[in-house]
Amino acid sequence: MAITRSVAYIEITVRGEEEKYPLLADVNSFLYDFNLLYEFARIGSDPAHNKHNLSQYSWRRNARRIDQSDQLRVVRLRHESPLLLVTVIPAVAAAIGGLWVMVQTTEKITNWSINREMLKLQRDKLRLEVAALERSTQELPHAELPGPMVAKVRNDDVQVFLNNTANRLQLNPVRITEFDFKLIRRLPSQTDSER
Repeated sequence: MAITRSVAYIEITVRGEEEKYPLLADVNSFLYDFNLLYEFARIGSDPAHNKHNLSQYSWRRNARRIDQSDQLRVVRLRHESPLLLVTVIPAVAAAIGGLWVMVQTTEKITNWSINREMLKLQRDKLRLEVAALERSTQELPHAELPGPMVAKVRNDDVQVFLNNTANRLQLNPVRITEFDFKLIRRLPSQTDSER
């Protein structure tokens, strides 16, 4: 299925380091757990996903945790060292809360060297850009933006899933060295993503 047409997108970039010849299982579980982290963060921060009940089956790969239009889409995946993952989601206000919950959760992982102040500024800039887009067009749904400092997870069950996912990522031999996000106006073309 094609990505949902949007006025703009949020691009999420993750770089990682790993041993010289990582096990396929380690790379696979890293990608899967990173996706789970995003989906659980979105469930915990987006009112549109309040209807989702998490259970032991939520860990399964075919579980339908969030709507397909809100799921991460891969723009680029480079498996050579360092690993590079670039994903996009439609730029809606509700996505910002999920991103910030991801940042807060990853702070608990000691091997993620994230510059919190820089990411706060990026989050605030993204919030303003998305709000400006919403004012200029009716294509983006309106949603309450998270507070200036903290996006709260509304459900203790979701927090348990976030913590368990963070622990799984912390134990993975693939180590995150960069986590970044920005607003883009168009999806990269195939030639752009090959650079």
